[in-house]
Amino acid sequence: MLILNIINFFRGYVKIRISGKHTERFINICAKKNIYIWNIKRIKQDILTAYISMTAFDMLEDIAISSETEIEEIKRGGIKVFIKKVLRRSGLLIGFIIATALFLWMTSRVWYIEVAESGISEAVLMEQIRKAGIDIGVKTSSIDTVKFQAQMMNINPQIEWIWAEKSGTKIYIDLREKVKKPTPIDINKPCNLIATHAGEVTFSMITEGRAMVSVGNHVSEGQLLAGGILDSSVVGARGVHSQGTVMADVMIRKYGDYLLTKEVEVPTGRVKKSYTLVFGKNEINLPSKKTEFVNKTTETTKIPVKIGDIYFPLSIIKKTEQETITKTVKLSREEVVLWAEKYLDGLLQKEIGSGTIIERYFFNEDIDENTVRVRLEAMCNMQIAKEQPIEGD
Repeated sequence: MLILNIINFFRGYVKIRISGKHTERFINICAKKNIYIWNIKRIKQDILTAYISMTAFDMLEDIAISSETEIEEIKRGGIKVFIKKVLRRSGLLIGFIIATALFLWMTSRVWYIEVAESGISEAVLMEQIRKAGIDIGVKTSSIDTVKFQAQMMNINPQIEWIWAEKSGTKIYIDLREKVKKPTPIDINKPCNLIATHAGEVTFSMITEGRAMVSVGNHVSEGQLLAGGILDSSVVGARGVHSQGTVMADVMIRKYGDYLLTKEVEVPTGRVKKSYTLVFGKNEINLPSKKTEFVNKTTETTKIPVKIGDIYFPLSIIKKTEQETITKTVKLSREEVVLWAEKYLDGLLQKEIGSGTIIERYFFNEDIDENTVRVRLEAMCNMQIAKEQPIEGD
């Protein structure tokens, strides 16, 4: 049926009204003469409507006389009629052509770039992406993802892997940064090992250098644990890069004074919204209130105009500013002490690294009505050997 409708549209058709007592005779005569009539509908007992080709319409006068019916043209349709209507409305035709050309132009270019999260600054990364050939307004067909990958890895040595995926007028860029390698040890540079903390040595294994302490010795902070100068009757004095592990039981003490109040930003309820219209790379600030807040929180949202994955070169940046005032809030002593203990414990864990905590105690006391002091005392077993370069020849 669809194919017949398409054929009839290109051939042209006429919608007619058939009236009289012998409408069926009219239809039968047309059938005998191989005149195709379609979409026949009865309006009343003696009135029908139907469609017929333009060529066959000129043959109906004799058939109407012989069937004692009257034929009335209701409307004409088809490709010829459509073209005539369009040509009579040249403005509409020109507008349609311009709109089509504009749509094809817009859907062939990049209007939205989304980059996966990384430790690289977004502003720096976007500038590098532009240098590598992907930017707002660039034709999607001109983007070579393999070439882009090679250029980006050349521009930014921090990138281990990167890829760009095209989807409509959107480009999604995924990347992975290189894992930073630890600084290699220069074994040719002479150094001593000294103690980072005072304590009692529980384990000592010096693999390079001259051991200066043994298990059970008490050492002080900064004391020499392994010497980097070796002297022998055969080769004389020479410097070595001391290496080894010295574990010791050490007492670590930490403390801090903490206020029982804190300042917080509380919203006043006054809000200012502003909008920026973005067309391609151009931004137009729309009129907004002139109100300026001294203290405020700001939230920015970019709303792209899109249909599925087809992004258009138009978006709106919504900026919401909320006025705040600073208020002093009273804290309970218990929550301050608990927070301080967790904080001091975090500092302790960072200091001992892979060491272990043997015993740990917390103490607290009031300094004044608004301040509490929290102390941490812990006995730990940890690596205390630290390299100290030997200066001079």
